[in-house]
Amino acid sequence: MKPLNQKPISVTDLRVVCDNMLVALSKKLRLHGIDSVHLEQYENQGNCITLATDPESKRMILTKSPAHFIQLKKSVPPGHCLHIVSQVVEEQVEEVLRYFNVTVSEDDYFSRCTVCNGSKYLTMNAEEARALKVAMTPSETVSYGVDDDDDDEYGHNPYDIGAVSGPPSQQRSSVWKQYPGGSVYTTSGCIRETGVVLQLSAVADGIFEKINEFFCCVRCGKVFWQGSHWDKVKKK
Repeated sequence: MKPLNQKPISVTDLRVVCDNMLVALSKKLRLHGIDSVHLEQYENQGNCITLATDPESKRMILTKSPAHFIQLKKSVPPGHCLHIVSQVVEEQVEEVLRYFNVTVSEDDYFSRCTVCNGSKYLTMNAEEARALKVAMTPSETVSYGVDDDDDDEYGHNPYDIGAVSGPPSQQRSSVWKQYPGGSVYTTSGCIRETGVVLQLSAVADGIFEKINEFFCCVRCGKVFWQGSHWDKVKKK
């Protein structure tokens, strides 16, 4: 199939919407740094057209269904809808990169969150991540009551440390701590910019002994690090 673009484009020049049969492909494209969203199982295929024709979105459509391809391509400019043929997700990625003539650089890999498609990360070293995880972990449940007037614009009260240990005089000191990429409340793990909580509880303690740098998605709170999977992806 002839590429849509005669000259190579960067990953930042491509935005796609995948139908609900290409969820795995959508997440794989994010891993390559491509802005990719996908329909949920309950969504109508017509939502692909909405995202493709929205002036602020302008996404290319990717579909696995031949029937949907015939219908969807009628509503978008020529070439803006691609029928994915392969059943193998790695080969599907190649179809996309080849058709849109996309060049992926080493810095593009993992530049987007594979969970939420976010593109902004907060970074911290192992010592900082471990300390924050410990500060976020309550030792026993004791409620001291918090004034709702302290809620911020996200409806989150950073001063409500929830389960704490000991009398109020022994409660852990809480502050907004600045990291590269954003600031975090030290006992709740709340990211100031978005109000989401870092998912450090999902990081096994042993990881802090092996990994020195952690990348935290500002949009959803997912925590990533460079493991063996990171190297394998770049070698493909």
